[in-house]
Amino acid sequence: MSNFYGASNVDPLYPVIDTDFLPAVPQRITSATIAPLVAFVHTQSAASDTWTITHNLEFFPNVTVQDSGGSTVEGEIVYNTNNTLTVTFSSPISGKAYLS
Repeated sequence: MSNFYGASNVDPLYPVIDTDFLPAVPQRITSATIAPLVAFVHTQSAASDTWTITHNLEFFPNVTVQDSGGSTVEGEIVYNTNNTLTVTFSSPISGKAYLS
């Protein structure tokens, strides 16, 4: 049987992985690098009963809306695409939408 690994000291049961074929991986992953990929905050400064939000998350996120006073508000959510959604309320409000 020929020695596939040549004269090296590589154990054939646990070969060395050639990292040239692996995608680049950041050395340090932090919440700052992950958060933009999985979360988005929309600020609605002008009171409106319809908020159209472009988030570019590439999925249908969970949505929590808080009015300008910090109270959680319910609205009807329609997912237009993987990157946009519309929230409709019974009356105009301003505040923030937290998407994740």
